[in-house]
Amino acid sequence: MKVKKWNQKAIIGFCFGVVAVILSASGAGIVAFVLGLLSFQEIRKNRAEHKGYGLAIASLVIGSIWGVLLIIAQFIQRF
Repeated sequence: MKVKKWNQKAIIGFCFGVVAVILSASGAGIVAFVLGLLSFQEIRKNRAEHKGYGLAIASLVIGSIWGVLLIIAQFIQRF
């Protein structure tokens, strides 16, 4: 039986997502989304070798929500 390894991009993406929420950092939210997307694709292709699917999904969700909030904030700020 092969031991599954944690996907590093999923872990780093989740960390960036947490940093984005805590520090209100827009760049960290974008990085979280991109790393979440990349890790999600890697894990989906090699599900038997990688784990971290939940972290990849969390990175995608946090990054997406953060992006939407930034767009709303820019829209509100113009008025």
